[in-house]
Amino acid sequence: MTRRPVFPKKVRDRSRYGKLSKTQINRRLRRVARKHSLRERMLSHSHGLLGAHYRDDPLGEGEGGLWDQDPRLQLAPVDCLTFVETVMALSLAPNLKEASRWMDRIRYAGDRVAYEHRNHFMLSQWLPNQHRLGLLKDITAAVAGASLTTVVQDYDVLDWKSVPPSKLPLHFQLSMAPAGHHELPTLPWYALKARARSIPTGTLLLLVRAPRKYNPVRISHVGIVIQPTQPGGVTVIRHASREGWGRVVDQKLTSYVEALATRSRWPAVGVNLQLPMQVKQPEGRLAGPLH
Repeated sequence: MTRRPVFPKKVRDRSRYGKLSKTQINRRLRRVARKHSLRERMLSHSHGLLGAHYRDDPLGEGEGGLWDQDPRLQLAPVDCLTFVETVMALSLAPNLKEASRWMDRIRYAGDRVAYEHRNHFMLSQWLPNQHRLGLLKDITAAVAGASLTTVVQDYDVLDWKSVPPSKLPLHFQLSMAPAGHHELPTLPWYALKARARSIPTGTLLLLVRAPRKYNPVRISHVGIVIQPTQPGGVTVIRHASREGWGRVVDQKLTSYVEALATRSRWPAVGVNLQLPMQVKQPEGRLAGPLH
């Protein structure tokens, strides 16, 4: 969505899925689809994408797109959001065709695959769309308990003409600006250490940042929480990391968030937690350009 970072030329897809053919991926999807739990499937598919290389905004409207001709579905490269979207789509589908349909549902609002209908803004567009589809359930309050706080964003008072282009989607027009008053339950970063083991495996963790006058972004990052299966293990966030790694990695969750809260020029104030839910594919297809 913003300027793409430059990585060394040798950076490439090192994921397990990157070594598989389309036929092998479909076979893998059918096998994983037999797992009873959606979060088990997410754990399996996200593990298959460990090592996938990073690129900002790698997906688009497809070859026939008006503004963005990047593919509508691919397993690599990924950024933090498309990694999570891809894992969700793969986990809901028994094959790549159905995963492509899910990807369109997750990334676009309404009945058309078009740049202006994409869920560009996490707080005001992406999250509400997933809730309308029934794909996510906010569990922040249940995990946070008495530590719960609320982040507020009022887009109606934001001077959109003063927002730096680096904080906006490419090809942004004022007609695409979100509106209204939005609230987000938040677990403060300093309370995360005590609550981290209460977060179910497979939960989406959204990083919430401090407000800035000319910045519409409050959610800057998203990953998948994974709890240890062995004694002495640590809770990790599985995510597509631009800083330092340039690929999908596992990192210790509490250390990662604490560093962004205490040592970042744009500090994190906490996290929001969304539990993925199993739902059926809606009827019909989204209209739009083909791959």
